[in-house]
Amino acid sequence: METRHCLGCRAERVVEQPPCLDGHEDCPEWVCTECGTAIVFGWLTADIVSPPRRARRSA
Repeated sequence: METRHCLGCRAERVVEQPPCLDGHEDCPEWVCTECGTAIVFGWLTADIVSPPRRARRSA
C-alpha cells in the first residue's frame, strides 16, 4: 500500500496505479483511492518540442 499527498483531499492518502492505457512500462499516473483525484509522480516528456520564443523588439 503506497501513500502520497493528494491535492484533492489535502492530506496523505492511499494511492493505486490504474492500468496504463498509454502503454508505459513505468507509468507515472496514480489515483487517490479516497477521492479519485489523478496524480502524476515523476516527469512526463512532451511529444512535440516547441520552438524557442523570439525576443520582442521594443518600438
